[in-house]
Amino acid sequence: MSAYKKRLLKTLKFEVSCLRKELEEIRPIFEEACSLFGSKVASYCSSKSVPNPLEDLKDKSKDKKSEDLNRPFKVIFRKIAVQTHPDKQVNQEKSELSEERYIGATKAKEESDVFELFGIASDLKIDTSELTFDEIDSLREAIKEKREEINNIYSSIVLKWYYANNKSKEKFIKSFVECNISQ
Repeated sequence: MSAYKKRLLKTLKFEVSCLRKELEEIRPIFEEACSLFGSKVASYCSSKSVPNPLEDLKDKSKDKKSEDLNRPFKVIFRKIAVQTHPDKQVNQEKSELSEERYIGATKAKEESDVFELFGIASDLKIDTSELTFDEIDSLREAIKEKREEINNIYSSIVLKWYYANNKSKEKFIKSFVECNISQ
């Protein structure tokens, strides 16, 4: 493996690790904020006898159709499976962590999530040098998408509402409902 490719993979491992940690921290907060925001919007709409604009969003959830994993990513999945499969574990404490990683890798494989698969492989110190530059480019694209997801979470009205004071929260809800009803 060339020195350039080695540095590139090392940089990507670091980026993936940082983004995974950030997502691990922000997703639960965002999910809680969404739940609370949804219930506040519903109660506001109910009290004002206006339609809830969030009801339409439930039907519009998009099904993301993904492509099959490239062969090197399948190889990486197999390496992860060999290290983490529950039947291969002896130590119970290690077994629980391994099982989590195995389940995560299986889900990532099913969803063709090269970002998560690469992250798990990095955690396990699995050799990823067989990735071609085209596959590295697809990983870069996945990293870009995760950055966009994080930016969308931070810039969402839901998170802004969540961290606002109580007086501002009421204004957020009213404004959100009024803007979305008129559309």
